[in-house]
Formats: sequence, C-alpha cells, structure tokens
Amino acid sequence: MRSIAALTTAALGALSIAGLVGSGIAAAAPDSIEALEVGDCINYTDRAGTPADCDSLAANYRLVEKTRAGACSDPAATVQFSSGDANGNVSPTYCFVFDWRVGTCYDFTRDGGFPKRDCAAPGNHIGRVTSVHEGVADYGVCQPQEGGLTNDKLGLTVCYAAVRG
Repeated sequence: MRSIAALTTAALGALSIAGLVGSGIAAAAPDSIEALEVGDCINYTDRAGTPADCDSLAANYRLVEKTRAGACSDPAATVQFSSGDANGNVSPTYCFVFDWRVGTCYDFTRDGGFPKRDCAAPGNHIGRVTSVHEGVADYGVCQPQEGGLTNDKLGLTVCYAAVRG
C-alpha cells in the first residue's frame, strides 16, 4: 500500500492550450478547454491541457467545477486554471480532479503520475481499479488481495487488482 500524498497540483494563472486538429481524439471531446462541461476530461501534461474523450487512455483529469469565485471548492481539484486578457477580463476557474475510473487500468510504477494503460500492456505494475472511495483514506476498505493508494489530504482511497500475478 502506498500513500499518494501529492497528486499533480498546479494553480495556473494562464494555461497554454493546444488544439485538437488531427489529434485522433473522438468527436465527443470538445475542441477547447472553454467548451468543456462538468464531467468532461482533458489530457494534462507539463502545464498544458487538451480536451480528451473520457474513455480514452489519454484522458487523465475530469472537470468537476467551473466557478467565478476564483478558487475551487473541491479539495480534490488538484489541477485548476483560469485565464485573462489584456483588458483584465478573467475566465471562470476550471477545476479538475484526477480521473480514477473503476474498471480502467493504470500504471502504478510512478508516484503521482499513474497514467492509464491498456490492460493487456506488458509490465508487472499494471492494475485495474476495483473501487474508488471518496471521503476515506484507509487501506482497510480494499480487499486483502488488492493494492491500494490513499491520500489523507483528499480523503481518497483507490483500490486495484494486479492484472498479472
């Protein structure tokens, strides 16, 4: 069992947004961050994000809130950003949580990264998420044969089963 003390945390004043032209992302994904609705996903890497189909392996963060209050109300929103223009107009703050999905496989070799993987991908550290428990950071909620990750700050436990023994 491991603790995920810090998933990716980034409070960004302005975020570089790349386009989706020719990306191969399913048509269901919006074509800009500003077009996202709560529940939509992005691929977020190296301080940049692009919309992504939530069912794709590229999708790693899910939008949980768009607010004009300036700060996200969800403590699990570890990626957040807003942007402004030269006239001082500021967009809403977009609040994203890591996209843990039951039934999806992740690579559990890196602390904090946990990229989605095809469950048939080679490697001994590929695990299929069996349950996600919000509001509790306790390995005891996982079955004895499962691995688990906890985050005390977020009150989160992710249980997973190895796809290869």
